[in-house]
Amino acid sequence: MRYFPAYNKVYVSNYDEGRNNMKKNFWVFLLFLLIGLLTGALLSRWLSEVPGLSFLTKTTTIKWAPAADLLVLSYNFSLRIEISLLSIAGLIAAIWVYRKL
Repeated sequence: MRYFPAYNKVYVSNYDEGRNNMKKNFWVFLLFLLIGLLTGALLSRWLSEVPGLSFLTKTTTIKWAPAADLLVLSYNFSLRIEISLLSIAGLIAAIWVYRKL
């Protein structure tokens, strides 16, 4: 506990309190990113038929498919991400909204 006479306030630090807030804020931040990405993807799908906006709605696909057969255990995992400029704009907007909270 420290006393700051210039401000007439007492500062009490609690280490665990900061860690709990960090966890909660990380999940909220992740939720905001997901919502922003989905919003951008939906806008991209809805506006794909507008000829003047084709540069915003053109998607690029990123694929990653690791697989292994270890005799006792085998797995196949496939991840495909389709990103457009509107999806990136949705991510940026989500980060901006999160920072304003």
